[in-house]
Amino acid sequence: MEILFSSFQLLQKAFFAIGPFALLLGILIFIHELGHFIAARFCGVKVEVFSLGFGPKILKYKKGDTLFCLSLLPLGGYVKMFGSNPLEELSKEEKTKAFLYKKIPQKWLIAFAGPFMNLIFTLFAFFLLSKIGTPSLPAHLGDIQKESQAYQAGFRSGDTVLSINEKRISYYEELSQIVENAGDEELFFKLRNKEDSIKELSVQAQRIRNPNPLGWKREIGFIEGLTALSVGLRIGVVPESLAYKKGLRTFDEILQVNGVSFRYWRDLENFIKNKKTVEIAFKRDSKEKTAVLSTGKKLISLAELGLEPSFLY
Repeated sequence: MEILFSSFQLLQKAFFAIGPFALLLGILIFIHELGHFIAARFCGVKVEVFSLGFGPKILKYKKGDTLFCLSLLPLGGYVKMFGSNPLEELSKEEKTKAFLYKKIPQKWLIAFAGPFMNLIFTLFAFFLLSKIGTPSLPAHLGDIQKESQAYQAGFRSGDTVLSINEKRISYYEELSQIVENAGDEELFFKLRNKEDSIKELSVQAQRIRNPNPLGWKREIGFIEGLTALSVGLRIGVVPESLAYKKGLRTFDEILQVNGVSFRYWRDLENFIKNKKTVEIAFKRDSKEKTAVLSTGKKLISLAELGLEPSFLY
C-alpha cells in the first residue's frame, strides 16, 4: 500500500508540473490550427479533418464537411484540406474546393494564417496581462526549516520582512532581487514577527551558480532556507490509516480542527500536539464534512493519523 501511495504522490507531482505546460501547448496548437482552418474556409477550401493531436481518434464530431477530433498523441495537430494530393484526379466542381487549385495568394494566406493567429493570441495575452496585472507575494516568510541557514540566522516562519539594509521592502520579489544581487555580502534585515514585535538580524549571503539557465548572471546571492512558500491544508491521506478509515481522502481541504481555523500546516501541527482526540471539519467537492479521530494517546504529529500535506501555496 505504501508503494502504491508513493507512486500516486509521484504521479500527482508530475501532473502539476507538466499539466500547465500541456494545457498551454494545447491552446497554442488549437489557435494555430484554427488560423489555417478559418483561412481555408474563407478561400473556399473544403476542410476534411480538424484534429488536436495525432494518432487514433479519442473524440469525434462531424459538422458539415469537417470531422473535428481529439487524437491520442498530444504532440501537435493538423488540418487536412481537400485536394492536397497532386496525384488525385478531381472533377471540375471538386477543383473549386481543392487546396492545390487555389491561387498562389490564397495558398499563402492559408499557410501563414496559423503563425499569424499565434502572434495575435500572444499580443492579446500580453495586453490582458497588462490590464489584469500579475500577483506579487507580500514579504512574508513561509516555512523556514530548522536545519537551514535562514533559521540559524534567526528567521522564523510567519515573519514579515520590513527592510533590508534600511531599504523598505513590500514584496517578496524585492527581497529575492536584493539577495540575488548581494553575492556573498552581509545583509541586515528588519522584521516583524507574528507577535508584532520588531527584530533585527544580519546574515551572510552565499554565492551560488545561477540555477536559471536563462539568467544573465552566472552567480547569484542565496540564503539557504529562505522562502515565501508555506504548506497549505490540502491533504494527502495514507491508505488504511486512521484518517482514511474515518472518511478523509487525498485532496480534501481541512477547514477547522476542534473548532479552530488554520491557514498553514505548520500552525495545525503545533495545535494538535499533546491532544488525544481531534475533530476535523473538511471540504470535498464543495461539501463540508466532519470526522473525529482518536488515537488514545497524545499526538506528536498529523502523520500519526495518516495525514500528509499535499500542496504548497
